Amino acid sequence: MNTPNPLSPRELHVLRSFEKGLSTKEIAKEWGLHVGTVSAHIRLIHAKIGVQTITQAVAVAIRKEWI
Repeated sequence: MNTPNPLSPRELHVLRSFEKGLSTKEIAKEWGLHVGTVSAHIRLIHAKIGVQTITQAVAVAIRKEWI
């Protein structure tokens, strides 16, 4: 069920990192970012696809074949 993807490449990278089991802190360290920056990406993901948690966001992205 491949549907149009509203997420940016960076947001998709965040989701792929969570899918691999990384934490927000680990993602920030890996990318050399502040944890708050990663958290901002997470908030945008939630808003764009209408979910409450990152687990839900990953599930939606997998189901819609975005990641």
